Amino acid sequence: MNKIVYRFREQYEQEKEIIYVNIIPRYSCINRCLFCHRQDKKDNIYEDQVGYPLWLDRRPSPGEVVGALSSVITSSTEEIAFVGMGEPMLHFETLLGSIKSVCRRYPRSSFPYRMRINTNGLIYFLSGRERQVDLLEEAGLDEIRISLNAVDSDDYKKLCRPPQKESRDAFWDAINFVNDCNMSRIKTMVSFVTDYRSDTASSRNPLEYEEFCRSIGIDVSQIIMRKYVTNEINK
Repeated sequence: MNKIVYRFREQYEQEKEIIYVNIIPRYSCINRCLFCHRQDKKDNIYEDQVGYPLWLDRRPSPGEVVGALSSVITSSTEEIAFVGMGEPMLHFETLLGSIKSVCRRYPRSSFPYRMRINTNGLIYFLSGRERQVDLLEEAGLDEIRISLNAVDSDDYKKLCRPPQKESRDAFWDAINFVNDCNMSRIKTMVSFVTDYRSDTASSRNPLEYEEFCRSIGIDVSQIIMRKYVTNEINK
């Protein structure tokens, strides 16, 4: 049972040959999103599709990531995506080291994959606005998908429930990160969960997400709408 690399069928890329890489110990994440079920053993659609829990007791090293890929990567692999049950950028140095190590061990001339990260985009909130985007680009990152899920700070606080910091706003730190990524050579996508309803917060109409993205310089072609689903819906 390999918990560092795994496969499952995403909603909108079911035919793509993707290897997912998990470097996230103990489902760690900075947010507590209402629609996320990463620690819910009953309602976790991702682990249900994989067929086993993705819980890691500790963070793997870049060398362990390279070793785990050795049994699954082929010349048909289209994408290697750092996506786990939590937030990979909480472990930024390990993430950078893993991307570099994978690119060295599996050169694109023989393994023509693209390298991707899925993130909530709160690295500036965590560490300040430094050279994170430059470092990701230099390491070999091709694409980044940033989960916004809101169009303003109030919605973000209700839906994503980030920790509070004096003189910092998690939502606008995420927007600044989106803008910096979009000005780099990294293909930048933003995503929104749709069709979510609860007693305390709900997702908006997709047209509102599109309008907001255009207002910050993100084209409609860079938007991913992810319909909220659970195990119960799919049974």
